[in-house]
Amino acid sequence: MKHLMHMTLVTVVFAVLPLTYTSLASETESDIGHFWQISDIHLDLDYSTDGDPENSCHKDIFPKNLTKLGEFGYPTCSSPWILVQGAVDAMKTIKAKPDFVLWTGDTSPKLPKEQLSQKKILDLIQRVTVLLNTTFPGIYLFPVLGNHDVYPVHQMPPSSKSTYYESVLKDGKWTSLLSEKEQETFVKGGYYSRMIKPGLTVAVLNTNLYYYRNELTKDLNDPAAQFDWLRKLLQAEKSVSHSVLVVGHVPPGSSELLSSINWFYPKFNENYLKVLKDYSSTVKAQIFAHEHEDTYRLLTSDKGSIFGSAFIQSSVTPFMGMEKAVNPSIRLYEYDRDSGKIIDFCEYFLDFMQANKLKKAEWKLRYQATKEYGIPDLSFDSLRKLTDSFSDDKSENFKKYFANLDSGYLKATCDADCKKLQLCAIEHVGYSSYNACLSKEEKLTIDPNTVETSLDVNSTITDPSYNFSSHPPVNSAKSHHHHPMPIYIFYILATLSALAIVFFMASAIICLRRKREPRYVRVVSLADMSAGYQ
Repeated sequence: MKHLMHMTLVTVVFAVLPLTYTSLASETESDIGHFWQISDIHLDLDYSTDGDPENSCHKDIFPKNLTKLGEFGYPTCSSPWILVQGAVDAMKTIKAKPDFVLWTGDTSPKLPKEQLSQKKILDLIQRVTVLLNTTFPGIYLFPVLGNHDVYPVHQMPPSSKSTYYESVLKDGKWTSLLSEKEQETFVKGGYYSRMIKPGLTVAVLNTNLYYYRNELTKDLNDPAAQFDWLRKLLQAEKSVSHSVLVVGHVPPGSSELLSSINWFYPKFNENYLKVLKDYSSTVKAQIFAHEHEDTYRLLTSDKGSIFGSAFIQSSVTPFMGMEKAVNPSIRLYEYDRDSGKIIDFCEYFLDFMQANKLKKAEWKLRYQATKEYGIPDLSFDSLRKLTDSFSDDKSENFKKYFANLDSGYLKATCDADCKKLQLCAIEHVGYSSYNACLSKEEKLTIDPNTVETSLDVNSTITDPSYNFSSHPPVNSAKSHHHHPMPIYIFYILATLSALAIVFFMASAIICLRRKREPRYVRVVSLADMSAGYQ
């Protein structure tokens, strides 16, 4: 009943501000289409405004938190239902009839293992399936598995002998989304393909099979025979000069926040890049999620030429992990229906902290990619020029890019080490190339004050119940470094030590001269002296 109440309430509080963007195509060009991407929903039906932030925003029998939480979400918790439905409603309001919708995984909440089960995860998948299906009737919907859509999390089975994939189809209601032929492929390992128009196919991959936290696949060469299937599909499409869009959840390459995280096991990353390079003329774009950040990747050869690009969409949930949060976002792509090439995209977001304060959700256009970065399109050449512009230590484009990573949630800075991580992750998807990039001795000369985001500090409304001192935002690699002690401190300590020794020796000499033993000698510690003890 409480969930039905949420569904009714959202129609009252939800709104979309007037949204405008300039299409790169004229209205008469029928070969230009649009499609949505929504990802990393992480729906938690137990989220409560009376919940405890230290207990996933769930209600406790004896609550520690007496402050009401926001109804549209909290920085360290998964998504309430009202947020998820609001995001889907915003999609319908902005573009009700796209060519198709990409739903790129991670529907279940981030919770402790004991609070999850496969049944609970599948029930959540079914709920969102019904929501999207009823919101976009008659529209192609491409569901993608995420690493949190299986129990235990990350452990995606590599074989059709598992009943998991059949359970997703049946209990997750994906039988209503996939054709019989697509289902036959899906049960083999969670992947499938669909031709959306003559000459253009979408290939949905289960990249969770390659995820570095999946213990079930680390010793295999081709989990669920997905590489073999992908090669055969791309070869068939290449032979008739057709185009393919590749879609998945976990992206290849490395994290732009932590140099220690490579998303795929090394052999899978290498194999994936080899397949994409072999069929670079066929694969027109790659679309991923998982990172809860708005970024992209350039797939380059050893000689530096680009053979592919990947767009990585952020999340609906504010919860990111690593003591960070993001503003919820959704993305509308513009593409060429004939070639399959991505032309542009618009990122829409919700300032959820402000929504909590106003008790009203206003989804807004955050930016249009070509306008934001001053590029003509999202071709390889344009993305190359954009990335090259980031190298300037006063790059306005990099300021915007860094602000857009979390959809403007926090005012943040990115120092030299931070910027190096970002650029190496974008330009070097291969691990050997990435490690070489990070190990370069030369440093980017960057004044941290010149790369503050464009978000005004007063525009971020902080939840008074959220203690940022105990959950500081992680803005750069350098934020974890310990600064060396200034040299003058050593001189002061040495002087104080010498004075203490002199005082001790003087007291002893005086006692001897008086030819009597002192009852005690009070030795003043360095701590007392530094505190002004007399």
